[in-house]
Amino acid sequence: MALVGSSTGAAGARDRMWSEWEDAAGTIFWGLVILLIGADALPDGPARYAAVAAVGALMLGIDASLVVRRRELDLFSAALGATALVAGAAALTGTRVAAFALFFLLLGAALVVVPAARFVLGRRRPIR
Repeated sequence: MALVGSSTGAAGARDRMWSEWEDAAGTIFWGLVILLIGADALPDGPARYAAVAAVGALMLGIDASLVVRRRELDLFSAALGATALVAGAAALTGTRVAAFALFFLLLGAALVVVPAARFVLGRRRPIR
């Protein structure tokens, strides 16, 4: 008979699965960074732009899955994912985006806004 709050059964298996996912997410993110570099090295054209946007979407998806589980948002991966998604999608429509500048603008804004918002809201947690 399982005790209340024990980590047995379906709830325990789900907790173990999420714990393993959180452990793997960092490695997967760095694999996506390498894929992003490779995608950006492809010749100009729709395949390159779609690959960059897809990698950005995957990065944001990993971040979203961790935030849903109430884990800390990694501002670097969120800024890089958003930059890749925006730059790739914009290039698919024929619009060029200064991705290097966009990345640093997003990251800088996040590093200012997120701690300020946490302070105002009374949630003084460290950021990574």
